Formats: sequence, structure tokens, C-alpha cells
Amino acid sequence: MSPVFLQTTTTTSAADAGVAIGVLLVALVIGLAVLAFNIWVLLDILRRSDQAWTSSGQNKQLWLILWVVGLCGGFTTIVSIIYLVAIKPKVAAYS
Repeated sequence: MSPVFLQTTTTTSAADAGVAIGVLLVALVIGLAVLAFNIWVLLDILRRSDQAWTSSGQNKQLWLILWVVGLCGGFTTIVSIIYLVAIKPKVAAYS
């Protein structure tokens, strides 16, 4: 007796393909927005003068290191949000 092999075929409808492309486009837009946000925060950290950082009692190098470590660890957005909420207002007051 020879074994019987079941052949399965999958068909993808145009609607399924459209949904998949839509999901990919939304993910791409969200990813680009997060990237732009993180780059904007990095540029904000860099553009503040050392005098403003020192006067506010904050450490510019620490936040740059946290940003880079967050980039490597996948939590840059969390570091960026903390910077915007807790640190930027203090440094901006002395800019």
C-alpha cells in the first residue's frame, strides 16, 4: 500500500492581500513616527547648551548615554518620554 498524501492549497483573496498591505502600511507609518520622535528628542538633548544643563542640575552626558543604551536595548521611546516630561522643562528654563 502506498501512503496517501493530502495536498492542501491555500488561496489568498484580494481582500486578504489588501488587509495585509494596509496593516503593513499602518505599522510602517507608526514605526517612522516613533523613529522621528526619538531623533527629535536626541536633537533636543544635543542642542541645549552645557550651561543650561549645568544650571538646571542635570547631566547632559547621562541622558545621551541613556538614549544610546535605550536605542540598543529597544526602550529609547521610554527614555525619550521621561526626558520630555521630567528633564526638558528643567533644562529649558535655563536655556
